[in-house]
Amino acid sequence: MPGPADVLKWLVAQGITDKPGDEKVTEGEMARLKTSLPEFIKNFRYSILFNLWIVVDIPYLSIGDYLPLATVVFRCKNDSVHWMYQRNWLQEEGILSQNQALYEAANEIREPCMWYPEFIFHPCCTIVRRPWEEEIAQEHLHLGVENEFSDCRRDPWDVYERLEFDDKASKTVKNLLDACGLNHQTKVVELDELDYRFVCLKCSFGQKCDGERKVRVWSWRDAVRIPSLFSAENTSDTTLIQ
Repeated sequence: MPGPADVLKWLVAQGITDKPGDEKVTEGEMARLKTSLPEFIKNFRYSILFNLWIVVDIPYLSIGDYLPLATVVFRCKNDSVHWMYQRNWLQEEGILSQNQALYEAANEIREPCMWYPEFIFHPCCTIVRRPWEEEIAQEHLHLGVENEFSDCRRDPWDVYERLEFDDKASKTVKNLLDACGLNHQTKVVELDELDYRFVCLKCSFGQKCDGERKVRVWSWRDAVRIPSLFSAENTSDTTLIQ
């Protein structure tokens, strides 16, 4: 769904919000807003999916077919906001307390891999840090999100400035699919249902699971998220445990 900043950017809404403070909104204007809203929401949703599809740049697959694939991986590049999002999540999960070095700890694990539909709803896509001039002038106070993100406000949804396609992670997913004997068109939900486990042959010095030694076992998502766990160029670095 569009957020407050997206609605305020809508021309029909601007015709109301830009009216002088002493000028009343007419019933006709409100009726037009109400009847136009479903079409606005429909177009907004399509524009998000279309822009994500453009970023990935795979023209031979439709939007609906491509975005749900496990090989489509995005990362957040809105650094100035993401560490606060990560910090809040760590606090909610009880991993960090208020007395710990929140910024440093959150910054260490920021920009996680995201799959469909998570990257669509990622909050950093709709939040920006307030420019200094805006803070001084006390502008856009109605778009503030101070309870969750200090010195930030809501902003229209933007993929180009706040998300990036992770080609390396995508190649790693392809390696995992190869290790499973699965097609590269496998969807996220299908891979989650299979729930395969993997061992890194680099970490285990080339030793597969034989019941004789302890090895670290990963889900497919964790195997992609852990930096340098698998080589994106060599499928022999992974082994599958079913």
